[in-house]
Amino acid sequence: MNTSPADPLVVASATPEETTRLADGLGQLLGGGEFLALTGDLGAGKTHFVKGLAAGLSIDPRLVTSPTFLLIHELEGRLQLVHMDAYRVHTGEELAEAGGADLVDGRKVVAVEWAEKVPDFLPDDVLEIRIRVTGEEERVFEFQARGPRAAGLLRELADRVAGDRR
Repeated sequence: MNTSPADPLVVASATPEETTRLADGLGQLLGGGEFLALTGDLGAGKTHFVKGLAAGLSIDPRLVTSPTFLLIHELEGRLQLVHMDAYRVHTGEELAEAGGADLVDGRKVVAVEWAEKVPDFLPDDVLEIRIRVTGEEERVFEFQARGPRAAGLLRELADRVAGDRR
């Protein structure tokens, strides 16, 4: 596990339940205004990760569905979660015009699936979450901070993951 701010945090998950715990733990660390950019192949578990994130924000995970056709879901909990899906858009401008720009206000948690498709929509301060499939249920998560707020969040997450492994 790498923990310096410039280095990514790499976490392996053997089961969907481990993935849920990881995402829930991240959700518990959020204070509002964070921007999370999720990337990974189709079926990698981006929406599953957002379900765990929602649980950490005191949102019923069953309310989280893939926003592929609606593009944007807003969910209320301890903090408001804005869940966006860029799979069917071609530019960040399209996502912004679909209402995304109005929802990035510095108070809500924003999670964007397929973020690699909309680099022009992403802010300068973002926590990138790359999900790699390594087996039927196994995943590797690589968290990379871009910006000071995301770097602080990454340090907190690294500490939490290290504590969970003890």
